[in-house]
Amino acid sequence: MEHYRDITSFHSMGKVISGTPESLKNIIDFLNFLSQVIFCEKVTVSVLGPRDITEGTISVINSLESMGLPQNFIERYSYPDPADRIEQRNRISQKLKYEWLSNFPILGKSTKESFPSGYYNMLDRSVDIFSDALLTNQSMYQFKSEIQESLNDDSISYMVGLILSDSDLLQLVREKIKDQHIGKAELIDFIALSRNKYNLLLAEDLRLAFTPSASRALKNTDTAYSFMNTYQQELNKDPREEMKKLRLTGKEYQLDIPSALHLLISKEASSVQELLDRALDARDKLSWYRKEVLSDFNMLQFSGRIEDKIVLSNRLDSVYNDVSEILSTNSKGFAKNFFGQFSWDLTSFTGLNSNGSAVWQFLKHIKNLHQFKQRKECYMLTQELIYFMSRSNSEYEVTLQKLFISLGGKFEILIKEKIHT
Repeated sequence: MEHYRDITSFHSMGKVISGTPESLKNIIDFLNFLSQVIFCEKVTVSVLGPRDITEGTISVINSLESMGLPQNFIERYSYPDPADRIEQRNRISQKLKYEWLSNFPILGKSTKESFPSGYYNMLDRSVDIFSDALLTNQSMYQFKSEIQESLNDDSISYMVGLILSDSDLLQLVREKIKDQHIGKAELIDFIALSRNKYNLLLAEDLRLAFTPSASRALKNTDTAYSFMNTYQQELNKDPREEMKKLRLTGKEYQLDIPSALHLLISKEASSVQELLDRALDARDKLSWYRKEVLSDFNMLQFSGRIEDKIVLSNRLDSVYNDVSEILSTNSKGFAKNFFGQFSWDLTSFTGLNSNGSAVWQFLKHIKNLHQFKQRKECYMLTQELIYFMSRSNSEYEVTLQKLFISLGGKFEILIKEKIHT
C-alpha cells in the first residue's frame, strides 16, 4: 500500500519532532503518519517548490530517518521533465475543470495552517496574478511568462499555470467566482483549495492514495457536517440514513484495516522517539501483512473495476482478526473501527455550503444514481483521529491533549483551541 502526503502535513509533523507543536492538528498529522509507517510500503511527498519549503520538508525526512525510519520508506517526488510536466499538468487540468463544473468551492478565508511553514508569506505575487487573470477578461496569452515560470512551483505557485494554461478552466473559474465577494483573503483560500484538489488529482494520476494535512481535512469535514445539518433541517430526514439507502457512504465492499490508534496512544508516551519505536515495532510484526495482503492495494483500488474491489475487500477481511490480535494491547481484541475505512474526499463537495441551496445541489447530484456512482472519485485515507474528534469523543480528545503537552506543547494553546472549537 502506497500513499501520497502533502507538504503541509510534513511541516506540521516537523513541529512535533522539534518539540514545538503549535496545535493538536500537528499531533494528529504525526500519529496519522505513524499509522502509515505500520501499514504502508512507502509514503511519497513532493520536494519541488521554494527552496526554503523544500529544505524544511527534507529536514523532517532526515530527522525521521535519524530516529530509525527506514531510508526507503519516504519517496521524494519531483515533477517530471518539462515536457512531461506540461503533459501531466494538462491531464490534471482536464479532470479539474469537469469536477469544478458541478462542484466549485465556496471561497472563504484560509489560515497559515493551510500551507507549509513560511509559504503563506510567499503568496503575494501569485495572488496579484490571479487577481488580474480572474477578476478581469484579460487573455491567458498575456500571462504566458507567468504560466511558464509557475512550472518551477517557486516564486509563482504551480496553481497559476494549472488554472491559466487551460482557457476553458480559466473561463469556468471566472464564471464561478463572479457572484462571490473576492479579495486577497478569498484568493489565498482559492490557492489553498486548488492546491488540495491538485494534490488529490496528482496522487490519483500516480495511483497513490492521498492523505491531506489535518488542517485541510478538518475543513472538508466541517463542510460535510454543515451540509448534512442543512439537509436534515430542510427535508426533516437523517442524511446518514438517506445516504445508506442510496449506498453512497457505506461502500458495497468495505476496505477494513484494523486500527493502530490504540497501539500508539493507549500507553502514555513522553517523546517522539517512543511513539516512532512503537510504530516501527508494529511495522516489523506486520511485514507479512504488507507483503501478502496490501502489496496490490493501489493496483486493485485504482483499477476502476468493481471485481478488483471485491478481491481486495475479501483479502482484508480474511486476515482482519489476525492483524487485530497483533495490534491489540490486551487479549480482548478490538471491534472493527476507523483506520483504513476510506471515505469520500469531500474537497469535491466544497460547493455544498451551509445554505438552503445545498440540499437541492445534492439532490441534483444523486438524481441519476448510476451516473453519480460512475464519477471517478478518489478516496483518501480517513484521518481516524479527526473522525473521533469531530464527534467530540472526550476520551481521545483528552489523550491527545495530554500527548500534546508531553511533546512540548503549551497549555495556553489548548485553551485557545478549545475556545475556538
